[in-house]
Amino acid sequence: MTSGDVAAAQIRTLLARAYLEDPLTVWIFPDEDRRLHGSAAWLGPAVERYLARGRVAAIDEDGTPAAVALFRLPGDVLATADDVLPTASGMLQAVVGAAWAAQVAEGFGFAREQAPPPETPHAYLNFLAVGPGKQRRGHGGKLLERVKAQAAEVGVPLRLETTNPVNLPFYEAHGLRVRSEVRLGPSGPLMWALESGSGSMAL
Repeated sequence: MTSGDVAAAQIRTLLARAYLEDPLTVWIFPDEDRRLHGSAAWLGPAVERYLARGRVAAIDEDGTPAAVALFRLPGDVLATADDVLPTASGMLQAVVGAAWAAQVAEGFGFAREQAPPPETPHAYLNFLAVGPGKQRRGHGGKLLERVKAQAAEVGVPLRLETTNPVNLPFYEAHGLRVRSEVRLGPSGPLMWALESGSGSMAL
């Protein structure tokens, strides 16, 4: 196993544990006994792509990641024609079955249709997570400010989504504002889209 494999496994596990009770994770993986493993498997392909072609910022404690941010700037391309299996959608089908995976995909599609389109180039923060037991040490805020600074360096706003209402005050305290609020289909959770700098909520 290479150092890259170790990093991917550590980041995937950190994300799965940090998001275990997130409304999105609970919706996608309703079986509590299988949720952690299912979420880790589903997140694996995204982590690998960010490590290969995106941007990863982390804070380590005792040689292991305590917090991590996975993001991209304009021009970063995560998926290419040379990609090999697995894919996130394929992994989700393998974990939860094709029928439920299709409903989840439909929910995400509905959200994309309802959300306001991106009018300008922007940076995108896909994942920001602090490991269990590592919270309240300022790790999340430090990483968010680091990502915002990189976006500012190239002159674009930072955008992200969250399905956890507990996160909204944190992001707002760091200068992000809600752009839209949509529901991921009939049974899915609410999802808020936020952007750094100016921005007003569009419903």
